[in-house]
Amino acid sequence: METVIKTYMGFFFMVAMLFLGSGIISASLESRNANAYAMNYATRIENSNYAMAVIEECTNEAKDLNYAMTVDIKTSTNNAYSHYGLLTLRYQYNIPIIGIYQVHNAIVDLN
Repeated sequence: METVIKTYMGFFFMVAMLFLGSGIISASLESRNANAYAMNYATRIENSNYAMAVIEECTNEAKDLNYAMTVDIKTSTNNAYSHYGLLTLRYQYNIPIIGIYQVHNAIVDLN
């Protein structure tokens, strides 16, 4: 009887670790993808010389992927052609089996 209980307990903990591990891996992949999209959007915006059409296109694309993107562009006071800014991509970071539901930010400097 003792062996049966140990077997079921071992099986239970193994299944629990399987679901926990898959949740952690899933959250890690989502975080990696959000950071990759943020870097991609930053590169596209910088290469377009901060064109508003490209910023709007990237914002709409991020919205389609369930991300919220904000771009804060500043212009240098000494040079009207010198721009810099900050791109913030907000995304959900979820590990449902342990009840973690958070919003994280991927932040990229625009130079």
